[in-house]
Formats: sequence, structure tokens, C-alpha cells
Amino acid sequence: FSGGQIIINGSFFNSGGKVFDNDGMLENNGTFDNYGTFDNAASATFMNLPGATFNNFATYRSNGTITNSGTTNNYGTLRTTNSFTNNGVLNIYGNFQSPFGSTFITPPGATLAVRTGGVLDLNIPFTNGGSFSNDGTVQLSTAVVLTNSSTIDNNGQFELAGQLLNNDGFDNSGTLVLNDGGRFENNSTLSNTGMIDISICGILIQNASGTVSGTINSDGLIYEIGGTVTVTGGDLGRKFSDLSDRKPPVAGCKPGVFKELEADGTVSLAITDVDKGS
Repeated sequence: FSGGQIIINGSFFNSGGKVFDNDGMLENNGTFDNYGTFDNAASATFMNLPGATFNNFATYRSNGTITNSGTTNNYGTLRTTNSFTNNGVLNIYGNFQSPFGSTFITPPGATLAVRTGGVLDLNIPFTNGGSFSNDGTVQLSTAVVLTNSSTIDNNGQFELAGQLLNNDGFDNSGTLVLNDGGRFENNSTLSNTGMIDISICGILIQNASGTVSGTINSDGLIYEIGGTVTVTGGDLGRKFSDLSDRKPPVAGCKPGVFKELEADGTVSLAITDVDKGS
């Protein structure tokens, strides 16, 4: 529908194989179950109001604004290219995508939960002011600057290729991966009972006092500014106390690679013969 308004006070079903196209205002006061394709146009607004429930079992594509003040359960694929404000409860059992150019907001009092098997894929600046828990997979790409001013509980796979500013509490009992380009700046509490894996171009900055311990494998950079980090594994990692310091390049060759000299005395090495770069 275009330019109009629909208010759901009871139950609404979009059945499988059907496309529901919202070009106006959709307000849900009841229960909305999507088993087909739900398209939210750029000019459209979808409001899931307090006490209401939106269940996405299939495909939800939004180029408009979304405000969730009730409960949203995403079992399928939800992709938003505009604005998603989560004032209520957002449970991710399927795939939630917020690419570059969109906005995603979780203010104080809200709940963001990535459930087992769920994937949260963000490539935007993001401020977490509510309760953020992960039992599935969180993928934060290069454009992400995640500012955490509340709590993050990671029990799954948490992959960071952008930046995370931890100003409150990050409790890791799963796997925290700082990929190449990933930068975790700890200004408060980082508790690790799982594993932290820092790649060759990953960075962990310990601004807070105290010690970050547990299983920590580092091939990257660790800056001990206000406290310390206990490393348990890794071949190429380095520690510094000054943010201007960098480690020299180190090439690590794969074991079991054999090359024979050509008749002219030369030999060629492919990129795949070198492990971890230089």
C-alpha cells in the first residue's frame, strides 16, 4: 500500500510466497507473522509498538525506518539499509544485516540477543546502551565503531574487523577474534574465560587498570597502557606501552614447502607459500 496507514490490533499473517509491500505507515499493536517477503520502502515506516510481537520467518527487506518498542523475533533474514531503532527486545535466530550507510541503535533499557545459530552482521557505527548478549555469531566489519556503554556478554563467536570502545563491561566466555584491522580498546572491564585470538594486524589496547587473562593467542599488537595482558599463545605478537610503537615486519614460512633451483639458479615463491604475511 502507498501513502496509507495500517494498524494491527490483533493478528496479521503474510503467508509464504506472498510479497507485502509497505509504502506508508504500518503500526503493530498485536502480532505480525511474516512467512513471505515483507518489503519496507524508503518512504515507509514500520513501528512495532510496546507489547506487540513481530515474527519474521522468511525475508524482511527494509529501506525505510523501523522502530521496535515491543519484541522482534527474527528467524529468517532481516536486512535494513535505513534506520533500525531497538527500544524493546530484538532476538536474532536467523540473519540480521545492517550494511554501510544504515543506522542501528540500542539505547538504555533495550535488549539485543543473538541466539544460538543466529548471525548479526554490522558494517556501521553502533552504540550499545542496553543489554547485548551473543550465543551465535557477531560479525563487525571494517566500518564499525562499536561504543559499548552497557554490558556485552559473548558466549559465541564475536569477530571484530572494525573498532570496539569498551566503556563498561565485556564478558567473554566464547571466542573473541580481533581480525586484521580489528581494534579493541578496553577502558573498563574485560573478563575472559573463553578465548581471545588476535590476528597479525589486530590490536588490543588495555587502558584500564588490572590484568586481562585467560586464553589469549596473539600474533598482533597489545598495548599495555593502564594495565596488563597475559598472553598464552601466538608466534608473532608484540607488546608495547606506547601507542606510537609498531612491530617490525616478520615473514613466517609454511613448514613442509620444498623448492628446487632452476637451471639458471633461480627459484620462485608464490604468495601461498608464505604464511601470515610480513
